[in-house]
Amino acid sequence: MPPNPFLVERDFLIEQDGAIYRITAKAVYYDASFGEQPYELVFTSKGQDLELYEPNKRRCSRDEAQVAAENLFASGFVEAHIKANLKDWIFLKTLSPDSFKR
Repeated sequence: MPPNPFLVERDFLIEQDGAIYRITAKAVYYDASFGEQPYELVFTSKGQDLELYEPNKRRCSRDEAQVAAENLFASGFVEAHIKANLKDWIFLKTLSPDSFKR
């Protein structure tokens, strides 16, 4: 059985124009049967795919990818990426909010 492909997974609640959006970000490292490879960030909301992003083209082992992904999430980069792209996702993916701020 192949290892779990998810290195890091976190939910973010982001406010945009008075609405709250829940975005899930996952760092994914697929089956390494082809040797070392880069990991990818997958952004979703309510099961809807929003974006697949490769933060680093460097090929690495699963352990190296785990450390890199944890550092990327801890640095604030992932949340900043979500905030920078949320308006586009709302428009292009017709993303609906989870709630409205009162």
